Amino acid sequence: MKLFKYFLIILVLLGLPACAGVLEQSIPEPGSPEAGVYRQKCSSCHGLPDPGRHNVEEWIHFIGLMEGFMKERNFPFPPEEKEAIQSYLFRNARK
Repeated sequence: MKLFKYFLIILVLLGLPACAGVLEQSIPEPGSPEAGVYRQKCSSCHGLPDPGRHNVEEWIHFIGLMEGFMKERNFPFPPEEKEAIQSYLFRNARK
């Protein structure tokens, strides 16, 4: 029983650093208006991927997918928000 308690404590301690990354994600240009829209709109459903993770063509594909998912769920996605997110992602995309 004591061994099991130690195992659980170690498991929790090993998992804490992973949680820290989820709680506060670092993104490029964190103070820009576009980054604010990206953070607010996209993190409401999932974690924020690093904009440098994909190139522009890949972001075009993913934005289209997300737009379709949002439409299916009746989530609003005004054109000005889409433009802000695209501008931000394209500017910070992998070259």
